[in-house]
Order: sequence, then structure tokens, then C-alpha cells
Amino acid sequence: LRGDLKIANEIALQLLKEDPTNVRAMNLLSRIAMKGGDFATAAKVLERANVLSPKHPDRLALLGQAYYGQGDKAKATQAFGDALKEDPKNQSAVAGLGTIKLQEGDSDALVELFNAHSSEAETAAFFNNAAVQNVKEGKLEESLRLYEIALKALKTDAFKAQIYFNIALNQRRLGRLEEAHKAVKRAVKYDPQFEKAVRQQQEIENLLAKKSA
Repeated sequence: LRGDLKIANEIALQLLKEDPTNVRAMNLLSRIAMKGGDFATAAKVLERANVLSPKHPDRLALLGQAYYGQGDKAKATQAFGDALKEDPKNQSAVAGLGTIKLQEGDSDALVELFNAHSSEAETAAFFNNAAVQNVKEGKLEESLRLYEIALKALKTDAFKAQIYFNIALNQRRLGRLEEAHKAVKRAVKYDPQFEKAVRQQQEIENLLAKKSA
């Protein structure tokens, strides 16, 4: 462990030595363990804390992350689900469960999850962050799939201009100018004052004109 983490770890261990039932110290210790990649230790500590203070949604979500870090999706799903039973709006649990549903390719369950537990802004943020990560990893097709699922999950038009704009950027990166043009036109339709989208539309139309010349 580095610097501050090592000091925090020592403090947490000292607190537990003085009081083995100190749940806050256990929470701290588990977070430090996860930052160090020791998910097994984190899970063990959180399980003990959960016995002393059961049904705490944030701790259950943290336990889900620890199980997920060990590759145990079944236990992670159970822990995230338990967290949502206690707090239906717990976004750490939603994000954890959403990540698992994404990996399983269960888009319908993913849409239902966010419709039941998240606001429009939280839904848009989850899908955008996941899509951006895929772009960084060069997974442009997967990123597009995420944006399409997001469009199904969003109940209003509030974030659709941004999503269609991002779709246009990905389609352009893939060399699909016609598809990019369709997407950016939708972005501008949803928000005519979206300057980046307006500029992108002009650029794509110029490229299409050159292509057909």
C-alpha cells in the first residue's frame, strides 16, 4: 500500500484491535483492501461487518463490488440486489448490477433495472461512462450498442441530443458518414442550440459532398 493508504490501513487495524466490533473501521479496511486489489480480504471484512450491522445498503453494495472483484458474479448479484431491497435508489448497487447485466448481454433486464431505480441523469451517466470506456479501449461497436440501449432506457428527451451526438462521433470514427449524418441530424433536432452538434453536422455534410463529387 502507498503512503496515505498505508497509514489509513494501520489506523483501521489499531481501531479494530481496540474494538473488534468497530464497523466503521471495517468499512475503511475493506475499501483500502479493494484499492490494493485484495478483494478476498475486503469481502471477508465486509461479511463480518454485515453480521454486526446487517442490511446496510452502502455496505451491501461494497460487498457486491468485493465479490465482483473476485469474479463471483452470482454472489455480487445477490449483494447488489440485497442493497437495492434496502435502498431502491442506491446507485452504487445499480451500477454494479448494471455492469453484470451488460456483460451478460441482457439489455432488456438492464433497461428495467434503470427504469426502476435511477433518474434520467443517472441512467445517462452510467451508459455514457461505460460507452466512453469502450471507446478508449477501441470497442466502438460495443459503445454504439450501449448508446442504443440508453435510448431505450431513457423515458424523456432530456439527454437524447447528447447521446445521438456521441453516436454520430462513433459512426464517423468507423467511417460510416451516412449513419453519422443521420445521428447528428437527430441530435440537432432534439437541441438546435447544441453548437458542437451543429458544427459536426456541417463537417459531415462537407465530407459527404466531397465524397459524392
